[in-house]
Amino acid sequence: MLNDTLEILPWKGIFSENQTIQLEAIPSENFFQWMGDIVDSNNRVSVIMNRNRQIKAVFNRFDFVLKKGWNLISLPVIPFDNQLTSIFPDAQIAYEFQNGRYIPVNRLIQGKGYWVKIPSDAIYPIGGLPFSSFIADFNPGWHLIGATDQIRTPEDFSLTGISAIYEFYDGYLIANQFEPGKGYWIKVE
Repeated sequence: MLNDTLEILPWKGIFSENQTIQLEAIPSENFFQWMGDIVDSNNRVSVIMNRNRQIKAVFNRFDFVLKKGWNLISLPVIPFDNQLTSIFPDAQIAYEFQNGRYIPVNRLIQGKGYWVKIPSDAIYPIGGLPFSSFIADFNPGWHLIGATDQIRTPEDFSLTGISAIYEFYDGYLIANQFEPGKGYWIKVE
C-alpha cells in the first residue's frame, strides 16, 4: 500500500521533495523486513522522499536453529548485509574450506558451506531475496557447499562426479537431499 492506495510492483513514483509516504507490504503475514535505503522490520513505515531511494519488501525469512558450538550452515537467502556479525551477532568465528584448508571469514556468501561457532543454543532469523539456484565447478576432492532456499535432491551422481555427500548434526550423516540453511561436505571424483 502506498498512501492508502494499492500499488503493484515494480512501481516507480515521482514525489515532491521531502514528501512523506507510507509503505505497507502485502500480504502482511509473510512480511519480514524492508531492505535497501531503509532497513526496518515494521511493516508500516514512513519514508521521507528527500532523494532517490531503493526500497524492497522482503518476504523470504529463514530461522537458523543452532546449537552451542560448531554448526555447518549455508545462506538460504541473499541477505542485505552478509557480514557474519549481522547474521549471527554473537558468532565467535566462521570458517570456509578452500584448497584443502580452513580459512576464517567475516562475510558469508550463498552457495558455500561454513563452520560457524556459536556460544549458546539460539535462533537467528534472517531475511533476504530468494536464492533458488546456483552452478559451481569443483576440482576433485572435498568441498563445503551450501543449499538453496528449497529442499533439493542431487542429480544422478554418475553425471555430476559427486561420490559422497555428508551433513553434520551431532556427527556426520550421509545426506540424500540438500536442505535450506545447512552446509554439506561433498566429495568430487
